[in-house]
Amino acid sequence: MASEDLGPFGVCTICRAARGADRPPLACLKNRGMIAPLNVDSTAEALIIMSEAVLNEKLGNGARRDWRPYVDAVAAIWERTIYAT
Repeated sequence: MASEDLGPFGVCTICRAARGADRPPLACLKNRGMIAPLNVDSTAEALIIMSEAVLNEKLGNGARRDWRPYVDAVAAIWERTIYAT
């Protein structure tokens, strides 16, 4: 890939166009050798189980709580895992 094909953060124009954003998707970083390969199935399973456990533990018992901090934390973990931000 030529350097002129890379946008901000070294994101290739194809990945940027596909996402409509300038954050590097995991696949782009992985293909360019910038992160260690992850097993997609295991990573997805771990994220789902983690999300389910946190949300059930903190919000699933019927207690009235502010859900935003928990959802924000889970969303940040997903985003950082998938987009390496």
